[in-house]
Amino acid sequence: MENTQPLISVVTISFNSKDFIEKTVQSVLNLNYKKIEYVFVDGLSTDGTPRIIESYFPKFKELGILYKYISESDSGIYHAMNKGLNLSTGDSIIFMNAGDSFHSEFDLQDLVSHCDVYNNVVIGYSIQFHEHDYYLRPNPAYEENMIKYPAHQSTFVPRTYYKMHLFDDRLKIAGDYFWMKKILKSAPHKLYKKIVSIFELGGKSSSSKLKDIIQLHKETNEGFIWFKIVIKFLIFQLLGKKLTFKLMYSKKYLKIPEPRVV
Repeated sequence: MENTQPLISVVTISFNSKDFIEKTVQSVLNLNYKKIEYVFVDGLSTDGTPRIIESYFPKFKELGILYKYISESDSGIYHAMNKGLNLSTGDSIIFMNAGDSFHSEFDLQDLVSHCDVYNNVVIGYSIQFHEHDYYLRPNPAYEENMIKYPAHQSTFVPRTYYKMHLFDDRLKIAGDYFWMKKILKSAPHKLYKKIVSIFELGGKSSSSKLKDIIQLHKETNEGFIWFKIVIKFLIFQLLGKKLTFKLMYSKKYLKIPEPRVV
């Protein structure tokens, strides 16, 4: 049975991530699944991140987890993610970058038993959090948003498609959004209606900095760009991140209690 199971590639991008890389690695070790290829692409960290990653190599060998590791300079996160694509050989791939993690109750064996990961993009739910506020992505009442705005941390992409499509590494913020959109235009998809991952809000796509808001809207080429930029920036300044996230995500995501740790 095990030999016929798909090989799942988990890719972790890191740069000076010593304070949270272990959370990500431990979540991979806790998966209920044997055929994993773990690919690390480090951006030449100087804070000890490579040493932490390398300390897990004996554990990977013990568990039979295939692993690949490089630590070298890159031109940005999407350049690094492209390296991860090129290094991966799994039947399906998922990005779980440093600081992100698989949800403690996620069962990878269950997912591959119910979904054809060889041929389908499989998209599950995520939990996003900021401080002590937690949001289920998407709100189940708007499940179509799982396809419109898939989180790469909860999306498995078959080799056929991830080997055909690279990230646009000219982008600084929205590269993962456009990568997923490009793949979903050509690939069939399957919804996995359980939580796959948990990760913190606070990346550049949810930044309150004016330069990041401008960059995001430029890259996504949304209409009424300057009006949206000004409104979004003012809301962040007036309400702060906590209340702004509540306002932004009131329908898109579902606010939930803090998940229990298993």
